[in-house]
Amino acid sequence: AYAEIPDSADLEPGSSSFTLEGIAYTTVVGDVGAPNYGDAIISKTVADASGYGPIVVSHTGGDIQFLASSTGSSWDVAQNVLFGSLTTNTPHHYAVCRDGNTIRLFLDGIQGGTVTTSATLVNISDSWRIGKSAWAAAEQSFIGWQDEVLYTNSAKYTSDFILPKRAYNTTHNYNSAQYISPGTTTP
Repeated sequence: AYAEIPDSADLEPGSSSFTLEGIAYTTVVGDVGAPNYGDAIISKTVADASGYGPIVVSHTGGDIQFLASSTGSSWDVAQNVLFGSLTTNTPHHYAVCRDGNTIRLFLDGIQGGTVTTSATLVNISDSWRIGKSAWAAAEQSFIGWQDEVLYTNSAKYTSDFILPKRAYNTTHNYNSAQYISPGTTTP
């Protein structure tokens, strides 16, 4: 199964600072043969055959990777930028943080990748999807569960950090935080 969050101006990364983070727990290694980007952990992509969009975080062959587009017709900002490995049957915290022209990629609090760009990530009207991309066949869906998926309109992490030890408080204003998954998704 997957969760779908309708398009919202509050959830468009553009060229502004943001943090997209969550906890992913996979029970399989990940589909290496999947076209474009493997098993989508979280994505905002178009529903046509191209599958492009502003952001994809995916799981392929045991690795976690980042893709991003400013054009909507290619992965011109980032294509298959690896930033760590997901161990099966273990929860992993991932975070994608943009601060100015730097996009930092974290797994379990450790920065594993960086993308430098001044580009504005493409604005599309399609939904965010947790556990699937818009065009992905069933075999490209993330297999496992996710929790604590959060989009914040600020760069929360700019260097290695200590993982959060408890769930986010939904009554606290985390600088324009937008919960896009208050629970979990399961296969």
